[in-house]
Amino acid sequence: MKITYLGHAGFLVETTKAIIIMDAWLSPYGAFDAAWFQFPCNHHLLDLVQEKLRAQGKEKYIYISHEHKDHFCQWTLERLDSKDFTFVIPKFRRLVLHDLIRKIPCKKILLCESDTQIEIPDGYLKIYAEDSELNRDSGILVSVEGKRFLNINDCKIHDRLARIRMGEGEIHAFAAQFSGATWHPVCYDYDEKTYQRISRKKMFSKFEATARAIETVQPEVFLPSAGPPCFLDPQLFHINFQEINIFPRNTQLIDFLEKRLMLNERVLPPTPSKEGDVNVKLSQTKDFLRSKKTSNASVSPSGSLSRTRFGRGWGEELHIPNLMPGDHLNIQTKNTEYQAKNRVGEENLKSYLTEYASRYEDYFLSRKKDISPKKNKQIQVRLIDELNKKLARFTLAHQIDRPLYFQFSNDKECITRVDFHLKKAKEVSAFESGDFYRLVVPSYELERVLDEHLTWEDFSLTFRMQLNREPDVYQTIMQGFLILEAEDLEAFCSHILALENRTERITVEAGGCRYSVDKWCPHQGADMSQGWIEDDRYLVCPRHRWRFDLHNDGTCTDNDGTVNCIPLEED
Repeated sequence: MKITYLGHAGFLVETTKAIIIMDAWLSPYGAFDAAWFQFPCNHHLLDLVQEKLRAQGKEKYIYISHEHKDHFCQWTLERLDSKDFTFVIPKFRRLVLHDLIRKIPCKKILLCESDTQIEIPDGYLKIYAEDSELNRDSGILVSVEGKRFLNINDCKIHDRLARIRMGEGEIHAFAAQFSGATWHPVCYDYDEKTYQRISRKKMFSKFEATARAIETVQPEVFLPSAGPPCFLDPQLFHINFQEINIFPRNTQLIDFLEKRLMLNERVLPPTPSKEGDVNVKLSQTKDFLRSKKTSNASVSPSGSLSRTRFGRGWGEELHIPNLMPGDHLNIQTKNTEYQAKNRVGEENLKSYLTEYASRYEDYFLSRKKDISPKKNKQIQVRLIDELNKKLARFTLAHQIDRPLYFQFSNDKECITRVDFHLKKAKEVSAFESGDFYRLVVPSYELERVLDEHLTWEDFSLTFRMQLNREPDVYQTIMQGFLILEAEDLEAFCSHILALENRTERITVEAGGCRYSVDKWCPHQGADMSQGWIEDDRYLVCPRHRWRFDLHNDGTCTDNDGTVNCIPLEED
């Protein structure tokens, strides 16, 4: 099995009898309304993808993990001159991805439920889908001639990795996201110290989750992927050079993993609970689970300890190459071929990005818009109509106790207020005092949402807005209202209610005490039995790393979520 890195979350996998292309984002126009661009640049690899799809004697497959534009690149797919391939895509409740794929000529489309196995000439593919309404994503396993490549890109299935590893056996190559992909704190109005504190916390939380995923999967090679992007728009260019943010580069992750994993020994990760087992004692593996106190050497199948090391050698060692677009890995021969001619490191980062951005100066100048006050009023009327459509389907509106404001950054007189209790959006002349959530955004960016050139979620990833909230507390249902389409809000609300009504409990141990907690995370339903304990008091969600304080009724430290913790008396 040969793996070619296509950049970002893209891979080209070649076996003796098949070619599998994954999430090839090759558009020279970036993604999310030209806010994100591939880093390093990979536009030249369209020719390679075309060449492989024209190859004779092999079955060809194109896998798209989900509909985010840095994974589903319609520009790339529409330029493929060969139609002799099969699409492999996950089946989500929302069929938007399928509907878009159907417009692209191909041999056939395989629409796959989670855990679906697809037979290919010399092995099989398996899809792992995660559909929590707020997130839709998937991962893929390629198993050929005894070698396995598991690519979860930015799919949050960390609570399922132990089961996948147990069910499939040894994973030889593993790829996963390590960089952020959200407007918090990038677009929030924080002072520099607060911004760095939040960013640092999120970055190292993501790094720790990546380390734990590696410990669970125990691959021979780990491939950092699915980020970070770079930002070439002059409005956003400064993000590339922030001292600390949620977009760390590969070298920062590799430095962290070298320190985090290069210790003398480690124990096996916790055995996944069987279905119906609700008495999982996390403390039985607390030395493995506790942050910054974990012992870390790999355990071979025979049970003998082996040191986890980094570098170019494979075998019993963990190999973490810093791949550039066009580089190859051969899983059979255990060779890494560094083919990319223009390699980017910290020493040439600034010059590389400055030259990259210079190619787009005219492009971004042509995008500038000077919208008249009259046109802004027209956009505001359309925005109010869209927000009222959302409110009509938002059955959990009564749970939000603060108003939401939209203000145009290019016309500060245009202010729209959303009152969730009254379920009404309207024009106002000023902000009222009290708790609030506010977005200051260019009117032309909202116009692109209203014209359906962008989804609400795409809009959130353009980063061309400023946000404030008082109090500064995350609310899942507010996030859902902001980034979901109107037609998805009823299903989202039903999903949240279903989570609230799940009654399964598990027992965890921390600091020598036992606690009964909800089995499912209130955020997006992660299995908390696959979480871990930090500082002898915090139960950490394995998907998004929410920390629940067992000394404070199981309340989340960053928002109003809870796992409803009850201390248990000793027998």
